[in-house]
Parts: sequence; structure tokens; C-alpha cells
Amino acid sequence: MKIFYGIDPADLYRPRANRAARDIVIYLCRQLGGYDLKTIARQFKMSYTRVSQIVGKISAGAKSDKDLQELLRSL
Repeated sequence: MKIFYGIDPADLYRPRANRAARDIVIYLCRQLGGYDLKTIARQFKMSYTRVSQIVGKISAGAKSDKDLQELLRSL
């Protein structure tokens, strides 16, 4: 089953495949899902620190990048 942007959900768990899409999903898990960083890290098989960095990066980018703002609004 393909999801938004034609990406297979299983690809979101691969370390290097579709990194941008994975980062958006991680951000949405935190912001919309309300999941804590530890839970997200465990689900995506990465460190708590890395998940925190990703959420911070997307959050900061959303403040200045109009395209990213629009993407997040559309989701």
C-alpha cells in the first residue's frame, strides 16, 4: 500500500530511504500524535537524540520555509 507521495510505509523505517518523508512522519507523530520522543525513537529504530534533532529541524524549517509550511498544512 502506497501512502502520500507514493511511498510504501515500510520504506519509512529504512535508515536512508526517503529520509525527508520519514522526517515529516516523525514530526507529525510528535506534533499531531502526541507521542513522546522515546516511543517514536523505538518505533523508527533510532536514538532519542536523533528523533529530537529531526523534530527540531522540521519545526525550525516550518517557521521559515513556505513550501514546508504548505506541505505540513496539507497533511
